[in-house]
Amino acid sequence: MGGDAGRRETGRITPFDTTDGGRRELNPNLFRGPGFQANPTDLADQLARRLERIPGVENATVVIAGGNVYVGLDLDRRTPPQTADRIRDEARSLVRAKLSRYDVYVTADRSLTGRLLEIRDGWRNGTPLDNYNGDLLRIRRSIETAP
Repeated sequence: MGGDAGRRETGRITPFDTTDGGRRELNPNLFRGPGFQANPTDLADQLARRLERIPGVENATVVIAGGNVYVGLDLDRRTPPQTADRIRDEARSLVRAKLSRYDVYVTADRSLTGRLLEIRDGWRNGTPLDNYNGDLLRIRRSIETAP
């Protein structure tokens, strides 16, 4: 038989299979259909733009390093602490919905957010993220121990 006649579906997972919402354990760098991000900086930018739409968030910085996503939020200075907690929780949920297999660390601390911005800019200018492993570990520990 010629062509595709007589072929059966094998149930094989291919990089083009998006029927499961992108949750399969595929290499994230393979093309997977609509919404494909060519590299982590594109995805980080997309997430930051989405986070900036949360009421109270003035700017957002996102760094994706390995299996971790670091989010720095610049909140309106008049934001009360209980509202800041809600905003951080909403940001964490939003990122987890998009990147469910990653650990997500969110901070609204201005010094940590400033350092994430420096790391993001260095990353974009060609400095390997590995050069920032110590900084990212300190940021992660600060976020984990914050009240």
